[in-house]
Amino acid sequence: MIILKGVIHGSQRSSREVFELIQRISPKAVGIELCQERLEALLRGPKEGFYSSFTHYFLSKIQELIIERLGGVVGEEFISALRASEEVGARVFPIDLPLYYLLGRLKEVPLREKVSLILELVPRRMELDRDGINQMLYRIRRRSPSIYSIIIEERDEFMARQLMRLEKEYDSVVGVVGIGHLPGISKILKERLRNAEEKDN
Repeated sequence: MIILKGVIHGSQRSSREVFELIQRISPKAVGIELCQERLEALLRGPKEGFYSSFTHYFLSKIQELIIERLGGVVGEEFISALRASEEVGARVFPIDLPLYYLLGRLKEVPLREKVSLILELVPRRMELDRDGINQMLYRIRRRSPSIYSIIIEERDEFMARQLMRLEKEYDSVVGVVGIGHLPGISKILKERLRNAEEKDN
């Protein structure tokens, strides 16, 4: 059983909902939308110079566009997941693509394209709900399909595979992912699990 929980990064409400869900379900494993490097950075706290390169800055900026309007804390929803998992005895696993891979892929995108995308997103206001996030993702996809593929589609595929691997080993799994990843991961899981069921018949 895989239960997906979509969150708005930095949202205090999402943090509460994640904590309550894990406590209620009491899964054996929890997968969170972080890689090992970012999980360790979250546990250490803010580190000076972490966004020293433009690519690091670019990766963080889209998330900050949401968080700065919420008054939340970066990674708050994942900290809640860690605390709830500890209380129920669930193991926590980072399920996202490694940071070095994402940085390498984004370096392949022309600088002008990255700057253009940030300049489009920064001045815009948006509602901090599912529709607002979807509108932002639509603008990213329209402005830069290559960046959208890297930061959304490739990660959706990887995280879905990781969750299926955890389900095989632990049976009950909660996946905590950004709300923008929810449709893609859900679609992949439904297709793969349906195919698996057909093969078992």
